[in-house]
Amino acid sequence: MSIKDQLQQTMAVSRLIGAAIILTSCLTATAIAAIQPGQPGFLGRETPSVSASAMDAPSAPKKFGDLNQDLAYTPITPCRIVDTRNTAAGAIAAGATRNFVAFGISNFTSQGGSSSNCGTNPLAATAVNLAVTAITPALGGSATLYAFGTANPGTTSISYPAGAVVTNTMVIAVPNPIASFDFALASTQSSHYTIDMLGYFAPPLPTALQCLNSAEANATVAGGATVDLTAPACAAGYAETATQCVSASFQMPLVSMSNGVCSVQNNGATPAILYASRKCCRVPGRSLSALPCTLDVDRNGAVSPVTDGLLVLRYLFGLRGAALTTGAIGAAATLTADQIVGNIAALDLDADGDGAARGTTDGLLILRLMLGLNGAALTTGASAVAGISDATVLSNVRARHGASCFM
Repeated sequence: MSIKDQLQQTMAVSRLIGAAIILTSCLTATAIAAIQPGQPGFLGRETPSVSASAMDAPSAPKKFGDLNQDLAYTPITPCRIVDTRNTAAGAIAAGATRNFVAFGISNFTSQGGSSSNCGTNPLAATAVNLAVTAITPALGGSATLYAFGTANPGTTSISYPAGAVVTNTMVIAVPNPIASFDFALASTQSSHYTIDMLGYFAPPLPTALQCLNSAEANATVAGGATVDLTAPACAAGYAETATQCVSASFQMPLVSMSNGVCSVQNNGATPAILYASRKCCRVPGRSLSALPCTLDVDRNGAVSPVTDGLLVLRYLFGLRGAALTTGAIGAAATLTADQIVGNIAALDLDADGDGAARGTTDGLLILRLMLGLNGAALTTGASAVAGISDATVLSNVRARHGASCFM
């Protein structure tokens, strides 16, 4: 069989596999259909039903995105979703069970609760955090809350004496995909109940990455020369997703661009400029400005040139022991002299990004930053990288020691 015939056969098999995947998706979709509400008081939500064959199928391995396993908790302002005192049905009778909805409707007035949706519409949760209160029952007893559509587990969610007002908080599983109701309350004695929602557990939603460009490095490449230019590092908490290289001349093509390094060869006779930066991304979360600056090497809560700056500079000049720490530890330091040495040793002190940490350059740059210097006063005579800007130095330092440094 020729290579061409083999390629055609491979493509045909790929098309068959793709068709099988599409057919499987369609069959799965048709196995889920809306059923009619099963009891009075239906609140208008669609109720998916799964066919018997689908229920008998082997379960897939648990993985990220699983509706019942991979969950994130979201607290909400406590919101009343049930108050039987405000309903026509009134108290739940002894030995009776009543079903309730926890989310996904426009308001909870039909359950005696809030006229708002409690910030839970639309929502498809897997469990809810509830505060349940039994109000002046005639006799002592208990109640059990459990997921709608499942058997009463026979456990006690809340117990109470006659005439008392008793509250308990609990997390209750609810059907996901959603059903006509979310949970049931079975009461052993006649009692009014209020139920406040405190939060919910739901599968995490896809979140767009938050991206920015690092500072830009540049280099002048002489005619006939080759250069490898390293872009400034990403800010703390960000990861590089792309290396960005720009050549200022058509005679200087890019040879490679990866891991923050741009490589070129200038085939022209005149110098040309090469620019390098990184695209840096993170999943949105807490602000990095809340993280402490790791240049507080003695951990006294402040970055000071007369303590932290002096310690860093002495360390980079090779001083150790008493020669390193004497007179250079802050009064409120929380680390011992030995711990400070270990702390500094763990830091990346390459402030100019040339690949090495030196006292005569990086130590001086860090000390000048702590003194509040910028512009030429920061960089002149203090960097192994020609023409480096104060913005690049600051970006390098924050990338290594935290975005809160020198705010």
